[in-house]
Amino acid sequence: MSRDGSTAYTSVSYKVAADALTDAGKQKLQDVIDRAEEAGLTVEARGSAVSGSVGAGGIGEAVGVAVAALVLLITFGSPAAAGVPLLTAVLGVGISTASIMALGSAFGLSPSTGSLASMLGLAVGIDYAVFVIARYRQERAKGHDAEVTALAANGRSNTEIVESLALSPLTVRTHIQRAMNKLDARDRAQLVVMAYQSGLVRPGPPPNTG
Repeated sequence: MSRDGSTAYTSVSYKVAADALTDAGKQKLQDVIDRAEEAGLTVEARGSAVSGSVGAGGIGEAVGVAVAALVLLITFGSPAAAGVPLLTAVLGVGISTASIMALGSAFGLSPSTGSLASMLGLAVGIDYAVFVIARYRQERAKGHDAEVTALAANGRSNTEIVESLALSPLTVRTHIQRAMNKLDARDRAQLVVMAYQSGLVRPGPPPNTG
């Protein structure tokens, strides 16, 4: 209780877990709150006994996953590359949530633990999966500048280059832009001319990509 007697705080503990409380048990607490308010007191009650158990997998997580999927699809330009981070994150969160539900009562974990674990798990899981994929694509893309430029010089479109080299559209655009910057080309047509003039691409059949 505060020194001036205007504010007091107390904890109410039950012998059973929040999800095992009956409606009658919750109503007894509510009756005490109602009587205190009728006596002119202002009462605020918080906790799982009042608000119910907080679980994982709510609408917030669903919206978060949907937004993450959209951002990853725009970033990587490939459903497969966008799906891998989501898949690994969801699997990790699913296993963690199942473990929390199974061991929560035995270890006295808070009802909000599942929700917190799902939010952190999705964030960290997607973050590290994106890092791994980005690093893999960076390493895989090394050495493709000449091939991409050669195919572009032979009149191949970005889509055809993607199919030929099994690269993502974003990676192909990055290679072409890198070649344009390297040769100081203003557009794709000038890139083709300067690629031949500089010796980056030599006349002949397009590289074998089969």
